[in-house]
Amino acid sequence: MSLDHLVVGSANLNAAQSYIEESLGVSMQTGGTHAVFQTHNALLGL
Repeated sequence: MSLDHLVVGSANLNAAQSYIEESLGVSMQTGGTHAVFQTHNALLGL
């Protein structure tokens, strides 16, 4: 089995990104937006 990606859902992307960065001691990069689904994301390479 290999891990392709993980998803963390949040009502506030900035708060979730800050939490993950502080918890893991890493920096995430801005991801894309999906206008049809009204979503956006941040990315972290595994």
